[in-house]
This record gives sequence, C-alpha cells and structure tokens, in this order.
Amino acid sequence: MSGGVYRGMFTIRPWAGLLGAVLGSAVCALAANPLDVSFRIRLLKSPPVYHIGEPVQVELRFSSEAPEKYVITTTSMQRPFTRGFDWLRIEPATGVKDARTGLGQGGAGSILSTSGLLKSEPNVVELVLNQWVRFVKPGQYRLRIESSRVLLAEEYPDVTGKGGLPLESNEVRFTMRPSDPAWAGAELAEIVHVLDSDAEDGANKTAGQRLRFLNTPKAATELARRWEPGPWTALSRELYVGLMESTQFEQLLGVLEARLRDPRSVACSAILNVLVRVAIRAEFPNGLPKYGPGDPASEKARREASKQWSKRRGELTEEYTEMLAASLERRNGPSRASAIYAIWETTEQDTLRSGSAPTVTLLRLRAEVAALADD
Repeated sequence: MSGGVYRGMFTIRPWAGLLGAVLGSAVCALAANPLDVSFRIRLLKSPPVYHIGEPVQVELRFSSEAPEKYVITTTSMQRPFTRGFDWLRIEPATGVKDARTGLGQGGAGSILSTSGLLKSEPNVVELVLNQWVRFVKPGQYRLRIESSRVLLAEEYPDVTGKGGLPLESNEVRFTMRPSDPAWAGAELAEIVHVLDSDAEDGANKTAGQRLRFLNTPKAATELARRWEPGPWTALSRELYVGLMESTQFEQLLGVLEARLRDPRSVACSAILNVLVRVAIRAEFPNGLPKYGPGDPASEKARREASKQWSKRRGELTEEYTEMLAASLERRNGPSRASAIYAIWETTEQDTLRSGSAPTVTLLRLRAEVAALADD
C-alpha cells in the first residue's frame, strides 16, 4: 500500500518512523502537538484483539485547557465523501488493503457537521477502521492518526481541513487473529437474526455494516440477496457499499444475475448497473494503474488501461442487457415495464456515446417506453 494516497476523508499511510523504545507500553505518545492541545485515540474493545472482518472501532478525543483559543470541526462523514481531516498511519502496511481498491469516490453517504470551541471536556469523533481498510493478514498492528480538525479560533471558519493544526495522536496497538470459519459463521448467523427480526433502524444499520465488513462468500451472498434498490436508508446504504467493496465476486455475480433474470424482479435498471459495476471490478480488481505527473510511461499505461476498462464495461453492459431482454417473454405488469425501461435506457446511452443514428430496435423501445408512460 503506497504512502500518502488520498482515500477520502482519511488518508491511509504506512508509519515509517516508529519510536524505537516502547518500554512495554501499549500506548506511546508523540510530543509534536501544541502543549495546550490534547489529541488521543483509543480502541473501544478491550482487550484489543479482533477477528479479520470484525469492526475495529476507534475514538478520536480532542481537548484543550486554553478556553476560546481553538475551534474543532467534528464533521462525521461516511466514506466515500472526500473532505480530508484525518490520516490513518497503520503498520505493518503489508497486512492492510484499501477497502475501496478498484472503486472511484462516488456513492451514497452521509454528513453530520458541527464545529465549536475546543474545551477541557473532550470532543469525541468515532470511526470504524473497516470503512477505510481491510485487514488481510493476522498479526500485531500499530495505529496512529494525524488530524487537522483543530484550528485557531481566529482562523475559523476555515473548515477545509487544509488550515488546521497538524496534530498527531498517540499510538495504539491491536491484534488480528487468523481467519476463523467458526467465528465468521457465528457472526453471520447473528447478523442474519437481527436483519430478519423487527429491529430498529439503528440496529439494522449496525448489522448491515457488520455484514459489509465480513467479506466471506456466505456474507457476499447475503449482501446480494438482501440489497434492494430504491430510496436510501441506513441499511440499504451499508448493503450497497458492501456490494461495491466485497471481493467475493463469484457469489455476488451469481445472485445478482439470477435476480436480473427473475421475471418477478423490478428496479431492473439498478440491478443491471450494479451487476456491471461488480463484474468490471472482478476483472479489474486493482482498478486503473496509478501514474505520476511528468511520467510519460505511467501516463501511457493508464490511458491504455482506461481504454480497455471502458471497452470491457460496454461489453458487459451489452451482455447483461441481452440477458434482461431474454426474460421479457416471461414478464408482465410492473416487472415487464421495468425491464423495458432498463433496456431502453442502456440502448439510448450507448447510442449517445457512439454518436450513431438510432437503430430500429431503439426506435421501437422509445415507442414502448412512451406507451408505458401513457398507461
């Protein structure tokens, strides 16, 4: 994982300058912050021992004994929003991957933004590491966070994250256990129980997030089966992001393709679009190659890869549109209307991109969509 790569609200950085002597302590403080500002982090689980796929919850705690001197922005953003305030520094970096490798920054999220004077009573910001990274190897890990949430009150309201004081947290250490099928099975069973019960929205969201982070074949099957297009809810967002982040492509594609072919399915456009996104990520799991400014070779490699990506995306869209069209004769009512609209939409978009004249098929689809609109 490369250092200093922007990953949304948080940047993921390997920590290359660790203190040599720990003296047996699980927490090592840095001394780079202003003397009248305290910035500390802590893991909510004790002891801090986790299974791979288990949520790792962290508190960021800011305080100051200098009244009215500092302002803090406690913006709470769920990835993939991209205003940068905090940077993760995790070591060893070889055991960690960006949870959104191969994805852009688009998507659904939420913002809860507040600012206020920093006081002696700590301001607490909570985050879950799994929103930003996926742990892929067991072992001992170290975490520090850099933050620019705090700025001098006289400079407020600069809340861009660029003008804040560069604060560094203490270090916390935690352990990742080796993959444990028994634990993963029990975790999935508990999640399914919550989602199948008449739980409140908050409990459903938490269960959906746990399902998103689990990233096992059976968890992927549940994600693809339970996700429903439509108005965003706390749960539907977690399930959708889980579909986008999961690396269990075989299970995702199998369930989503079955849903597209199902003559009872509606919201066919959404299912088709998600299918294409999952399928293209399965073929380009690492996304497009990075390039450096002024490096012609890397820029050329990215352009070529981008062409291949676009070409393959078009082919996959055509393939899934044909799959949907093959189910038309078995559809009726809202299901048929949804399928016709999805086929027309993708055909119309392809025609616009290519700049070609409308085909007989497209003209027929336009007439069918117009007739549906009149019904």
